Amino acid sequence: MKITPVKIELCLLLVAGLPAVAKPVPTAPFTAHYQASSQGVSCGQGTQSLRLDGQQALLEGSGDFCLFGDASNLSRMSWFGKRWHTDSFSSQVHGWFPVAYQGTVDAQGTMAVTEDGEPIQYPDTMLPAVQGAATMLQNLPLLAAPGQDVVTSYTWGDETRHYRFENLGMTTLSLMDREVTALHLRQTHPRKSRVADFWFAPELGNQLARLEVRRLGILVLEVEMTQFHSLAMPTPHNQQQ
Repeated sequence: MKITPVKIELCLLLVAGLPAVAKPVPTAPFTAHYQASSQGVSCGQGTQSLRLDGQQALLEGSGDFCLFGDASNLSRMSWFGKRWHTDSFSSQVHGWFPVAYQGTVDAQGTMAVTEDGEPIQYPDTMLPAVQGAATMLQNLPLLAAPGQDVVTSYTWGDETRHYRFENLGMTTLSLMDREVTALHLRQTHPRKSRVADFWFAPELGNQLARLEVRRLGILVLEVEMTQFHSLAMPTPHNQQQ
């Protein structure tokens, strides 16, 4: 039987709809700062922070990355099943083509999204994913088993985007005047002309440490972490499940 993207989405929705109890967040609050450059020229910066709100986490990010535009996002997430789950998100893109998206996930794991305040109607052939883009980036290093690629999807506006991330294993980065061990994942766009490389550092809260984007083999964007501040807190072993 051929497994189509729609069937995969249905399976994800069914799994997300199973009864689950959010557990205490096994992550310390943090703030990370990033610098963007293109062809060696500085062209933007961004910040991402996570703070706790009871048994949920609020992930907030904003930045202006070169030609990719000025954007901001606020996601409310819960932790269960060894991964993050989107409860709601709000994303805005500013500039020449401004747009605002809001998404909420109900108890059955169904996501509803609005664009500039208007509900988006999804066709049966393209159901919304159960996570937003920011949540997906938090989950990527958690889903990557040694030697195995990561296949996942996320909702952005009226699209459900499916991607495979090639697992290139652990490597060492020179970052913030020291050596940092990071997981290297590579995302290949279906058009094959777009490739993005991600490095996530376990010692930095599994956060994105470096990003490289190529178009037709040319490096067009680099984003690198320049500062990381974490409020370390003890995490009982039974909270990591």
